[in-house]
Amino acid sequence: MNEETITQTSDNINIIRGRDFTEEEIMEINRYILTNVPYTVLETVFVLTEKVVDKCSIFITVYRLINSAKSYVGKSETKEKLDKLLNGCIEIKTEVHKYLLRYEEGRFGSGVCYDMLCNILENEKKSEQINNLIDIFLIFAEKQKLYDINKIVGIKAQEVEGSAIVDELVDTDG
Repeated sequence: MNEETITQTSDNINIIRGRDFTEEEIMEINRYILTNVPYTVLETVFVLTEKVVDKCSIFITVYRLINSAKSYVGKSETKEKLDKLLNGCIEIKTEVHKYLLRYEEGRFGSGVCYDMLCNILENEKKSEQINNLIDIFLIFAEKQKLYDINKIVGIKAQEVEGSAIVDELVDTDG
């Protein structure tokens, strides 16, 4: 892995960003996510929210999905990047998961757990890592199909093949 591509934070901590993944790596992870993650799950993950419990739940879900994708990818370089990405926020994931579980149980003391989740999100460094993981997942799970315009010579919409291409290009549902 090219270490120069890894972004450094103000604390001189290396952090993997979305731009550190090549187009091919993103497409491979995207293929895994869209094939193996039910649409109903993806719909809930795409909620960009600042609500404490929702954001923490999304963070945990995204962590699990990226960890699952890590087992799927073929290139060792991609696995290393995903591993570094996940290892960079494993402590935060463990902390968030602990308090989120306790909060969601709704037992006595759940207010304290909610306060702890707030404290995590108020911590600038932790919040940056949480937002980064969610942002990267949004890149991985992008549902649009992009076509290289240089590879499309012409489309005859009157023919069956041309009609199918036109239908696919204008399909906004994905």
